[in-house]
Amino acid sequence: MSYKIHPSTLLKVVIPSNQDNGQVDAGSGIVAIEDNGKYCVYYEGNRFGAENLQSVDGRLMIAASRLLWKSPTVASHTLSKVEFELQYITVGTFRYEDYQLEIIPDFRSAWNRWVESYFDKKSRNEAIALKNSLFIYQKAAEELNKASSDLDNEKLIRILSDGYPFADSFDEELVKVQKWTETTMNNLNRLQVFC
Repeated sequence: MSYKIHPSTLLKVVIPSNQDNGQVDAGSGIVAIEDNGKYCVYYEGNRFGAENLQSVDGRLMIAASRLLWKSPTVASHTLSKVEFELQYITVGTFRYEDYQLEIIPDFRSAWNRWVESYFDKKSRNEAIALKNSLFIYQKAAEELNKASSDLDNEKLIRILSDGYPFADSFDEELVKVQKWTETTMNNLNRLQVFC
């Protein structure tokens, strides 16, 4: 099987003109090419946190590979020249054949801000996960406190051992939940929550 576009073709590296456009994930590797008067735009944002796509180079390689093969993906769209110029800024070029990335010097700071926004997004996602954990731990602590007033410790230990097989006593379990809650809250504060 051959490429639909040759790997030595220089692809445009672009960033959204409005970084909060909602269509492309922050920090995505985005490449584009003009094709019969239209612009084909492919992107990779590593939405699912793959380790091999933590660098922008990896995200650009995936986007470029999809574009060269014209792979079907939801991470692409085709625009008219006017739409393309309104939605994107060309900041450089990328050649898949030798993974050569060149950023136009005048756009270096805009490119860097775009790349760094990937890590801001990652921090937001971590903060959301921590908030969810905190909510769960707080609910567990509330349930444990409520249960302690309704049941004796023997019954509590049996109930806890079903969901918490490491629980030796109600008091120990409550302390663990409180420590988890405190640790989660500290992590949340350190991330300077973006959400």
